[in-house]
Amino acid sequence: MNIGALSLLVLAVVCLIGTTGCGREVSQPTVAAPETHSAAGVSSEGELPLTAPDADVISTVTLTGHGEQGRKKWEVRGDTADLAADVVELSPVAATSYGRTQVDLTADHGKLVRETQDVELDGHVVIITSDGTRLVTESLDWMADSEQISTEAPITITREGMVVIGVGGSGYPNRNRMRLEREVQVTLSGEKGPTVVTCDGPMEVDTERMKIRFWNNVLVKEAKGMIRSDRLDVDIHPETHEMEHATFWGHVRIDRGEQTAYAHRAHYWQREGRMALVGHPKVETAAEEFRS
Repeated sequence: MNIGALSLLVLAVVCLIGTTGCGREVSQPTVAAPETHSAAGVSSEGELPLTAPDADVISTVTLTGHGEQGRKKWEVRGDTADLAADVVELSPVAATSYGRTQVDLTADHGKLVRETQDVELDGHVVIITSDGTRLVTESLDWMADSEQISTEAPITITREGMVVIGVGGSGYPNRNRMRLEREVQVTLSGEKGPTVVTCDGPMEVDTERMKIRFWNNVLVKEAKGMIRSDRLDVDIHPETHEMEHATFWGHVRIDRGEQTAYAHRAHYWQREGRMALVGHPKVETAAEEFRS
């Protein structure tokens, strides 16, 4: 089966959580002198205010984080009515993370908690990487202490030849890990038609170990047939990012044409195009079922 296309999924996640540069080495953010504009449209530049401005005055602010050797790691831009508040509200929000892959983020609204440096984003949150990966959700939270991004909302990740959807998710950029909680569907295009992988969830991705794991009611479907199992583990080559090996665990059923195979476990080696059934394997044909 053409499940080698799953390597596209790892490429997308590497770009989203492995290259954001949100590590501990980033210094405290600096704030550029805001550009303020009133309802009358008059703008001026000045020092960062120590007290909240008038209610009808909006400040455009830029926060910048730097890493080693003073290199700019990220930048956040937005409009706020109160720079001195404990919780700074920005609307709209635009951010850029600079690394091996540039990551751009936009959202309708954002909140920055000064004391904890936690960030909440709401309303059409979009993340786009410079190599074409795109993530869309309605809310996204960043917990600075645990260095975790999370959402309870539906998520859509797209890349050329691939669409991933799920509900709820979390990620740890510095640990190179990502998780979609439930209702997971991965659609991968191919020359012989699409390959669709679904599971009840979760789906776990570890880009450091180059592994993807699908949990509960897993179904891999493509033109030649389908495979069902309780769990699916995919191992990815660290250099080529191509699938090396896949293991289907528990209640494995393979439907292909008139044949149906059963086993406790199944292994698939991409390079050899070979599959092995382990644990009381059994193969049935439609003719045998009819005779019985």
